[in-house]
Amino acid sequence: MRAIFGLSLNNFINISCLFGCAVAYANEAKVFSVDINAQYTGASTMVVTDSVVKVFYETFDTDFRHAEIYSAALLDSEPRPRLKELNLAKKYNLIARPSLVSNKYLYIVASQKYWGKNGSVLRVNLESNVVEKVLMPRGVSVGSLLRFKGLTDSKVFATYRAGKSNIFIAHSDDGLNFANEQSVAIGTMPDISAFGNGTLISAYQAGPDLRNMKVYFSIQEKGGTTSKPKRIAEHKNIHDAFMLRRSDGNVDVYFVKQAESEERLILSRRCINHTGSLGIEEVLLDSKKYNVAKPSAQMFNHNEVIVSFINQTGPASSSLHYMKLDSEAAACGVTHK
Repeated sequence: MRAIFGLSLNNFINISCLFGCAVAYANEAKVFSVDINAQYTGASTMVVTDSVVKVFYETFDTDFRHAEIYSAALLDSEPRPRLKELNLAKKYNLIARPSLVSNKYLYIVASQKYWGKNGSVLRVNLESNVVEKVLMPRGVSVGSLLRFKGLTDSKVFATYRAGKSNIFIAHSDDGLNFANEQSVAIGTMPDISAFGNGTLISAYQAGPDLRNMKVYFSIQEKGGTTSKPKRIAEHKNIHDAFMLRRSDGNVDVYFVKQAESEERLILSRRCINHTGSLGIEEVLLDSKKYNVAKPSAQMFNHNEVIVSFINQTGPASSSLHYMKLDSEAAACGVTHK
């Protein structure tokens, strides 16, 4: 168990929550830069092989008419990661939305325009460099905000939005042909994960405008029933949920929320179990230097976690960074009194 200023984690949380319901992460990790020169960096995903952590991320130009995917190795001896453009599907204007499955397959979305239905989904085998086309239940584009994850029974799940902000889930047995599309909710920025028992959990955000977003999650039992949507936290403005299965079979959700008295966004996380119970919220990064968005997380070295995120430096400009955490979030059973 982590010790903070001589206290056990449980006692530190219980004492701290006498003064508020969110607790700051002890020994706040140093933030490292990945790409500070791109016009706008967006979604990212990470792969871990042995002790090597590599991040894949999308970069856009000023008017979001051109996008490419780059990669960089993290945690190496270089003072700053060496960036590498993947040069995939050059006939498309936009190559974006990277997702890693099984530390082997990189899924990307390629389209001529941000919105529309005429894009293509491609799967890149990172070991052989073979590129294969993925068949989806409906037409998609970069604006569909697809995310792919390998979760249960060797199936690959995809979540995305289509139509008038309808959120869908589909799955595939071979990772190439997706079917059994299921409507989840009305919203945007979808994500999906699974508990250790195979139960699925989906998350999305919804609200009247960008300053008043809420993040909701629903748990989908194997019998087909879906729980009533529940909020991830009771803050005014929450965005960009990313869920990561924990070593104990529960799920950690990483998200950004508005700072107390400022417009900037800060990074938090908390545990969710298969009954929908939430653990204590941990604030991971609250600094005036960072306006955080689009977190992504990956486990490595047993229970350590790498979190990548962007720092929004303007209306259409951002930089990519990451931080190393020494553990998962506090367990779901740890709550304030």
